[in-house]
Amino acid sequence: MKYRQPFSLLALITILATVFITSSSFARKPVQAYIVINAENGAILAQSKATKTTYPASLTKVMTLLVLFEKLDQGHIKLNQQFLVSRHAASMPSTKIGLKRGDKITVEDAIEALIVHSANDVAVVIAENIAGSEAGFVQLMNAKAKQIGLTQTTFANASGLPHFRQVTTASDMAKLGLAVFREYPEYYQYFATKSFHYNNRHFFNHNTLLQKYDGADGLKTGYIRASGYNLITSAKQGSNRLIVVVMGAQSSVHRHQKMVQLLNTGFAKLKNNVPATTPTLMVAAPQNHSRKLPGFPPVKPTRQTTPSAITAPNTIVKTGDWGIQIGAFGTTKMAQEKLQKALKILGSAGIYQSAIQLYKTTNGKTLYRTRLVGLTQQNAKSACAKLIKNSFDCFVFDYKNKTYLQSASN
Repeated sequence: MKYRQPFSLLALITILATVFITSSSFARKPVQAYIVINAENGAILAQSKATKTTYPASLTKVMTLLVLFEKLDQGHIKLNQQFLVSRHAASMPSTKIGLKRGDKITVEDAIEALIVHSANDVAVVIAENIAGSEAGFVQLMNAKAKQIGLTQTTFANASGLPHFRQVTTASDMAKLGLAVFREYPEYYQYFATKSFHYNNRHFFNHNTLLQKYDGADGLKTGYIRASGYNLITSAKQGSNRLIVVVMGAQSSVHRHQKMVQLLNTGFAKLKNNVPATTPTLMVAAPQNHSRKLPGFPPVKPTRQTTPSAITAPNTIVKTGDWGIQIGAFGTTKMAQEKLQKALKILGSAGIYQSAIQLYKTTNGKTLYRTRLVGLTQQNAKSACAKLIKNSFDCFVFDYKNKTYLQSASN
C-alpha cells in the first residue's frame, strides 16, 4: 500500500508530460490550409486540409463580434452604450489599445477597435459587459458556434490568445464569415473599416487586402505562433462574392500572396462557370427546422417594423409564402431606386408584392429593408437568380417558417 501513491503520481506525471510534448509538437507545426467558397450558395470552389484542426488566433474575434451583433439586434445593448473596463480586461497582453481599469468605451468604438486593431483588451471588455464574465461569454460563443454549424470549433476565450482547447478549421471559419455576412449585413460593413481613431491614437487595419484588392470588404486577420498567419476575406466582383480562408501561412506577406491567388482563381472559376468541387452549403440549418434542409439560418426578427408598401407596377396577388430581399438602405430614396431597378430587371411577367420595411437600429439609425414577397418558392428563386446575374445582392426567404435560403441557385 505504501508504494501505491508514488506509482500513481508518477503515472500521472508521465501522462501529463506526454500530453504536453504532443501539444507542443503540434503547436510548432501550424496547419497550412485554405478554402474558397461561393458566398451566394456556399459551394466549395477549392480547398486543402480545410477540415484539419488548427488554432483560430484572432479569427476568434469574428465570433466575439457575431455574438455582439446578435445582442445589438435584439436590443440588449446599443452602439452608443458605454462599456466599463475591468482590471482583467486592462491586463490583457498586446495587441491592445491601452485601456485602463475604470475606463469606458462605446460599443461602436469597441467594434472598430476589434476589427481594425484586433485589440485583446477590448475583446475582454465586450465579453464581460455582455455576459458578466469572459467565461460566461465563451458559453455564448460556443452556443452560437453550434447554432451556425461550426462542428469542429471550440472557443475558450474572446480574444484568440493561445489556449489549447481553442481550436477550429478553415471550413468552420468560412462558415463563420458567411454567417456574419448573411445574418447582419447592417453590421458587416464595419469589417471594411480601414482605420480607427481613439484616445489621440490612430490605428490602421492589419488586413491590407482592403486597400490592395478590388472588391475586398472584410473580414479578419489572426496570428499566434501555434497557428501561423490566418485570414478570412470576403470580396465581391460584379455579381460574384467569395469567402476565402487561409490558415497557417508562414508570414503576413505569404498570407497576403496566397489569399490574392485564391481570390483570383475563385473569381475566374465563377466567371467561367467552372463546377464547384462540393455543391454543399456551408451554414447549418437550425435544429428545429421542420424540413431539415441544409443551410437555412433563421431570419432575424425586425427590430421595429413599420411596413410601408410601395406598390409595384404589376398586379399584387399573394401566391405563396416566399420572398426575396434585395438590400437594406439608409434612405427611402435609395431603397425605392433599388426596388425600381429590380422590378425593371424582373419585368412584368411575374407577380410581386413589394414593400419597404422601415426599422431603427439600436443606435437610432433608420434603415429601409427592400423586399418582394408573396411568391412561390420557385418564383422567388428564379427572381433572385436573375437579380444576382445583374449584380444585386439577393436572398430568398420563407417568411411563414422564418427561414431563408443561402441563395437563389440552391
